Amino acid sequence: MMDYPALAALAAVLRTGSFDRAADVLGVTPSAVSQRIKSLEERIGAPLIERGPPARATPAGARLRTHAEAVAMLEAQLATDMGSPRSGDRPRVRIAVNADSLATWIIP
Repeated sequence: MMDYPALAALAAVLRTGSFDRAADVLGVTPSAVSQRIKSLEERIGAPLIERGPPARATPAGARLRTHAEAVAMLEAQLATDMGSPRSGDRPRVRIAVNADSLATWIIP
């Protein structure tokens, strides 16, 4: 089984681009975020983040981020199905559009 707090830390670092901002989002210290990422990297056996401004995913890190986002969407759907939606915890759906569509009709 995956360490979901560590996956949340990974997703937050990659979403925000830094360990400090991820810590603010998660409500923990930057050291805690770093320790979670380190333990996840040790468990997987590969680096997950290219450290630097901004922090970027390695191929393994990108795959785990996708997994974490899929799990978050499944949990949000389960909470809704069970009648207890979590407030403020909306899943993110990534889309790709070309520049013309972005400028004319896509929602900001």
